[in-house]
Amino acid sequence: MIKPAPADQGGITQDEIGYTETISQSTHGFLAFDVVRWTGATWTKAQADTAENAGDGFRIGIVDNVPNTNSFVLREKGILVGAHGISSSDGMELFLKAGDPGMMVTWDEQTTAPICLKLGSAINMTHILVDIDEGYATGN
Repeated sequence: MIKPAPADQGGITQDEIGYTETISQSTHGFLAFDVVRWTGATWTKAQADTAENAGDGFRIGIVDNVPNTNSFVLREKGILVGAHGISSSDGMELFLKAGDPGMMVTWDEQTTAPICLKLGSAINMTHILVDIDEGYATGN
C-alpha cells in the first residue's frame, strides 16, 4: 500500500500549498520533479516496473526543489510549482513511468507499465497537483 506520510510525522511541514519535508542525503543527485521513494535506508528514484520500485510499503514523493547537493525538498501532497516539461492538458492525470527511474508520464504512456501509480494531475504547464494514490499491478 503506497500512501503519503501522515502530517504528524517528524520533519514534515504544511505550507499553503501542501506538505513538504527537507531531507538530507549526501550527493543524492536528484533534480526538481524527480519521483523518489524511500527504500528503508536511503532515497532513490522510483519507477513503475515493480511494486518495490514504485515504493510499495514505503514513502514516495516528488522532489519539489534542491537547495544543495546534500539535501532536497520532498513534496508528498499539494501543489508543485515550476515548468515540469510534461506535454499535458489541464487536468491530465500523471503517473509513475516504468522505463525511466524518477519520471512522470501521462496515461497514454502509462498503459504498458507493470504498476499503475497515479501521482497527481497537471493543473497547467507550470503546476502539478500532487495527490499520490495507491498503486496496483496492471498485469502487463
